[in-house]
Amino acid sequence: IKVTVQENYPRVLFASRIKRDKNKYFGPYTSAGAVKDTIDLIQKIYKIRTCNRNLPKDIGKERPCLYYQIKQCDAPCQGYISREAYQKSIHKVMNFLNGDYKEVLSYLQEKMMNAAQAMEFEQAALYRDLIQSVNHISNKRSIALAWRTRTSLLWQRHRKRV
Repeated sequence: IKVTVQENYPRVLFASRIKRDKNKYFGPYTSAGAVKDTIDLIQKIYKIRTCNRNLPKDIGKERPCLYYQIKQCDAPCQGYISREAYQKSIHKVMNFLNGDYKEVLSYLQEKMMNAAQAMEFEQAALYRDLIQSVNHISNKRSIALAWRTRTSLLWQRHRKRV
């Protein structure tokens, strides 16, 4: 997963290769499907933009995209979110991609409980589903990291023998 940190309003993208640029890369993941699921989850939780508009130059030139309409983007292309607030979201995304799931899980649980108390059960169910997705992705990530660590240790042992 690539976070385009050199942009004023960074994006979270699928990356098949790591390039020598100023972007941040995260991985490994068990499959391309796991990467796409993770990016989809990030968009639902943090509302990061997916468009490739040149921001801030293109702010307000076109109407907001469909992702804004379905509440998966805060529309920085329209100036609906400040650059500072957007940068805070990107910082949270990078913490999430580094394996810090506690903050997002507590946030989602609080939102779920508030929605349930307000008798907004459909909204509470959406938060419940997001919590399950975060747990699923964290399990996949820990399996991938364990496999990578084990493979690395085996490779080191093999190199010592040779």
